[in-house]
Amino acid sequence: MMTMSQYITAQTAIENIRKRYNEVKQLTTTMADPYKFPAEMDDDHSTVPCYYHLNIEENYPGTGMHHEDVFIYHDEMEAPDGEVFPPKRISFVTAKYNFAASNFYEEYLYDKKGRPEFIYAIMSSDNEFQDIKYRFYRTGGKLIKAIVKTRTSDSDDFKEVHNAASVPAKYSQDYQQLLKKSEQYKKLFQAAYAVQRF
Repeated sequence: MMTMSQYITAQTAIENIRKRYNEVKQLTTTMADPYKFPAEMDDDHSTVPCYYHLNIEENYPGTGMHHEDVFIYHDEMEAPDGEVFPPKRISFVTAKYNFAASNFYEEYLYDKKGRPEFIYAIMSSDNEFQDIKYRFYRTGGKLIKAIVKTRTSDSDDFKEVHNAASVPAKYSQDYQQLLKKSEQYKKLFQAAYAVQRF
């Protein structure tokens, strides 16, 4: 009975996370181009652009040019009347980058307390020469579901190799690294917001 209750609670939390993720993704796709705003707002781009954007271009020894594109989206919180820069809360981050010919993509959805509640990542070529796709669902700061898919080439479909409420030891290092990155992006958001208010 206890196990069934925990399962139902986890499933409800996952459904809520998926719903919120879809809403946030929809919001980001409807944001107008900041260079064309407001003149070219239309039905497809009806939302005011509102995010921090970091672009990194560096030449790394041994791997060549490194391109990193990070978007940090945030929610505004209630503020006193007349506040020019109302308090903001991180809500969503996307990061696309490369090391040599390997490409990576990550998404982080944050709850109202600034904790990662969903992490999505595609990593190129692990030690077994496989691409890996991760989905980690979390609630209250704890993992409730980990889904891992792999493929051996770009022409293959991803195949599910793990779907449970835990992370196998084989993928634990990647999971911990992604959690640390979620905290680093949060710090980056806080620094950008602090500079904006200065």
